[in-house]
Amino acid sequence: MGKFGCGSINNNGERLVEFCASNDLVIGGTLFNHPAIHRLTWYSPNGWDKNQIDHIAINGIWRGSLLDVRVKRGADVGSDHLLVIVNIRLKLRRTDQRHADHRRSITTAPIKNKEGQLLTSETAQEARWTEHFNEVLNRPAPETEPDIQEAEEDLDVATTPPTKEEIIRAIKSLKNNKAPGPDFLNAELFKSDPPLAAEILLPLLTTAWNKKEIPEDWKEGVISLRKVH
Repeated sequence: MGKFGCGSINNNGERLVEFCASNDLVIGGTLFNHPAIHRLTWYSPNGWDKNQIDHIAINGIWRGSLLDVRVKRGADVGSDHLLVIVNIRLKLRRTDQRHADHRRSITTAPIKNKEGQLLTSETAQEARWTEHFNEVLNRPAPETEPDIQEAEEDLDVATTPPTKEEIIRAIKSLKNNKAPGPDFLNAELFKSDPPLAAEILLPLLTTAWNKKEIPEDWKEGVISLRKVH
């Protein structure tokens, strides 16, 4: 639902919004900022009560094809409901069914407040998300401190420097076709002869392990940009 809806929402309106949110539908009449006379679709016989209760919904995949939705007041349809028209731009093409089967549809669940009332405006939804994460992530400290007992036995964790065999396994697990670092040494170079590469790296890794310091140039990276046609 967009932010340009008119009138007040009732139970049927909440059900419509919930249905559209669950099925990835957008309500076209709420997306375009027209004057109220071009958005209100119903006028009561007394001429005072009016609301936007006639809608055009479209799949979210086609949201970019929806150019305009508005009410035409001059159409004589013999009803207290006004005519709603939509302007759509479509560009059809042949689609491989195998690729079409892999399309993903992103469904947004309806957002409600703590009282169970449906939130339709973006401001109210953002405020509800802020409230939710503040409660989840900023919890008060426990009243009683946890009593954590010491382990009866220490875990058998090796704290010695890496061995040559471990370095070889790490080299073999590297992925190909990745951007190298500032030294311009890619993974394929190390994987061409893992034992030799491990033998060269072993003294360097042992020194870094014993000093408990990571060389500064190891913290640098290179971002590779490629133009896609």
